[in-house]
Amino acid sequence: MPALTTTMAWQRMATTLAAFVLVVLAIACLYWARPVLIPIAAAILITFMLGPVVVLLQRRGLPRVPSVLIVVTLAGLVLAAALWLVGSQVVALLAELPAYQDNVAKRIAEVREKGSGALLRNVQRFVHEVTTAATGPPQTPQAVEADEAVTVRVVERAAASSIGTWIHSLQPVAEPILTSGLVIVLVAYLLIFKEDLRSRLIAVVGRGQLMLTTKALDDAARRISRYVIAQFALNVAFGVAIGVGLLIIGVPHAPLWGFAGGLLRYVPYLGAWIACSLPIGMSLLVSDGWLQPLSVVGLFIVVEFFANLVIEPWLYGQSIGVSQAAWMIAIIFWTWLWGPVGLMLATPLTTCLVVLGKYVPGLKFFDVLLGDEPVLSADVSLYQRLLARDEDEAAEIVRHSAHSMTPVELCDGVLVPVLVHAQRDMRAGLLSSDEYESILTSMREIAEHQNLSASAAADRSSAINADLPARPPLTVLACSAKDGAESTALSLFEELLDPHKFQFDLISAKRLVSEVLQVVEQCRPAVVCIAALPSGGLARTRHLCKRLKGRFPQQKIIVGRWGAGQLDCGDHWATVGADYVATTLAESMRQLDELAQFLRPAQTDRPVPRPHFTSQVPNQPRGS
Repeated sequence: MPALTTTMAWQRMATTLAAFVLVVLAIACLYWARPVLIPIAAAILITFMLGPVVVLLQRRGLPRVPSVLIVVTLAGLVLAAALWLVGSQVVALLAELPAYQDNVAKRIAEVREKGSGALLRNVQRFVHEVTTAATGPPQTPQAVEADEAVTVRVVERAAASSIGTWIHSLQPVAEPILTSGLVIVLVAYLLIFKEDLRSRLIAVVGRGQLMLTTKALDDAARRISRYVIAQFALNVAFGVAIGVGLLIIGVPHAPLWGFAGGLLRYVPYLGAWIACSLPIGMSLLVSDGWLQPLSVVGLFIVVEFFANLVIEPWLYGQSIGVSQAAWMIAIIFWTWLWGPVGLMLATPLTTCLVVLGKYVPGLKFFDVLLGDEPVLSADVSLYQRLLARDEDEAAEIVRHSAHSMTPVELCDGVLVPVLVHAQRDMRAGLLSSDEYESILTSMREIAEHQNLSASAAADRSSAINADLPARPPLTVLACSAKDGAESTALSLFEELLDPHKFQFDLISAKRLVSEVLQVVEQCRPAVVCIAALPSGGLARTRHLCKRLKGRFPQQKIIVGRWGAGQLDCGDHWATVGADYVATTLAESMRQLDELAQFLRPAQTDRPVPRPHFTSQVPNQPRGS
């Protein structure tokens, strides 16, 4: 056995190490292959943006190839016009900079008058010393000889290297042009041969999983296309609004600052405020007072907050499926990996990973780590908070769940499963008795503060029959198979019952079976309800049912196997004397309602008791 345990540990370690190596290799490939992958990723992103327009033209009767050529050509012309406009604005700005010398000197003088002259002098002295150290004469003979040697070689090879220098100087301009041309060609190819590429991808990836692959591709295309188009439209509108506003305010070169605002808004959270600094600096150069710079700040605040709080929720609609924390981490990762292009592609790429994790079992961890859907159900989250002894957050989880659930659904879906978890861990030795009692006490307090009885009464107010006040309640004697979780579950059950319809008497599980029989003989209840949560209590429950049925053949017995599902609710319960068995509180309530139709006695003057949820389970029946 120790050897087997060691072997299994080594196998798990080897699997973890292999996964880590694969992740490192994948990241390394993404980094080293970025000159090839970035154009492909950018082309795919633009394809998602232009695809709906191509489909729209096809629906109007235009063939696919002409539709693609028209859309790509128009998109290229619009982009070229925007770049020409921005370029002309930049050239004009550079030409006008010398004219702003006087305003710059005036602003510096104003800052000096307010007591910051010492700071400016220190900065000026630091810059002067650094410049002198960098451009001053060499201090050693070796440096002089090295400089002279370099000068001689450059002069001798100037003619031979002139062509290489010219080509090298063209590289910064030629590389973006060639990359842009490659992206345009790829976009046209992807749009024209979209069906063929999709079929080939399904043939490679989805063989034997046609439905799964089709759903993944459709979901990814729908989410990414919706997000890319919405973000592009919002950023264009943002840039136009900023440009028009700056033009009204009187800031020079307003179209340039509007273009910069729309482009920088692709940077989450900070992009708009980085773009704001550019027109603010421009307004400081051209204006005599402070009104124009403050107007620029106000313009950005109004437009950005309106876009965030009004336009984005309406425009984006459904979530893209990525959590906010994972989104920020993905932005940092892709920006580090691919630079500014990675910043723009971060959200679509992360969405693709989430979609793959949603449909591909082997990549499920992507959906868990990056998705925006809760990975823990409400009952597991509540149990985890109770284990951490965080009653405040546990109560908040219950309050949040209560907004979308009825009291019965809250008990069946959240509270009772927590009791089942606690009981199983207690019997498995994972919880101490003190921890177990602490969880049960917290559950009772949370249920009491949630005021389940008042909520359930509000839900029942529209369904109360007219004859209920004239008839006495049905007596229900409740006992648990074991003390602890079952007693707490019965207390929850009592809170949900209508006090006008049922008189609920709860006795302790510490009583012996013979004592329970004596209480039944004394009280003569209409129904006996026995709670036995999963993972235990079956032997006592069966024994109690047999003894009750043997001594009181007409006694109606309900067994509550709440939280057990359909695992042990077969016909064998009828052989031990149980008339009804239920796996949920809602089902038990329906069974009681059925019995109440013919077991409730005639009119009497007996007062109707008001149930009260207590944190301590009583040892004596309330009706005896």
